[in-house]
Amino acid sequence: MKMNKKDYIKPNKIFFDPEWELSKIYEMQEEFFEQGEFALGCIVAANNKLFKRGLLDLPGYIIYTFDEYYEENMEEFERLADEVYDLGGTKQENKSLKKIAYLLEEMMENDFGIRLPLEMTGGREVFFSSIMFNRKYLPGKKLIGRCYPLHILRGRKPDAMLIPHWYW
Repeated sequence: MKMNKKDYIKPNKIFFDPEWELSKIYEMQEEFFEQGEFALGCIVAANNKLFKRGLLDLPGYIIYTFDEYYEENMEEFERLADEVYDLGGTKQENKSLKKIAYLLEEMMENDFGIRLPLEMTGGREVFFSSIMFNRKYLPGKKLIGRCYPLHILRGRKPDAMLIPHWYW
């Protein structure tokens, strides 16, 4: 998907810590649009302020997949996001689930591209990641549902960016 420079949106009146990995999303937008892969994302956790119109971009956690199965089975994808959310504060043996449980308990840390165990996803590739919700990319500048189209840069930090609503 090719974008014009005027389509890239940086936060207004907000100064993020340049060391914070999620703040890099604004400088990486061109790369996301030119090299990112399409994926379906589902919100696991997001700041309640994102569900109302506002100015501040805020972070959250998502799961995402490249598997087309979930496009036809959105309710199942949403149930999986609920199951992931329920990991918060629990004790887990699996290394990936242990990391996710910690992230969801603390709600202050970020991590990217954590693959969920295949036994949890019915054998499908699904990943957990931190994301910055750029309000200008959301219809009405707020979250209106749980599932959104994403650009993914595999192996990068950050790895997920919302596709702006005017491309949906």
